[in-house]
Amino acid sequence: MFTQAEKSPIYTKYFTLLSDGVSHAEIRSIDTRDTWIVRPENGLIATYHKPRKARRYHHQCNSATVASAVKKIRKHDAWKMRTRYGVWVSRS
Repeated sequence: MFTQAEKSPIYTKYFTLLSDGVSHAEIRSIDTRDTWIVRPENGLIATYHKPRKARRYHHQCNSATVASAVKKIRKHDAWKMRTRYGVWVSRS
């Protein structure tokens, strides 16, 4: 289960909050419009990813904290913007 303090890194202007539960958060990245689910699993934070046009989520990675999961999501988005759209994103 998440506490509000643990989930605070997802409450930024970078994400649109789609669903906010005790056991997960579903968010959408503003740059790529990809959807993500962040939830605790087995002592880690599991991140599931669904590209904009996909129908299903897939397991993307595990992280130690929500903040590190958000950092990985933003790195993925920067990679996608650079490789798919030829746009360099310099957000931290």
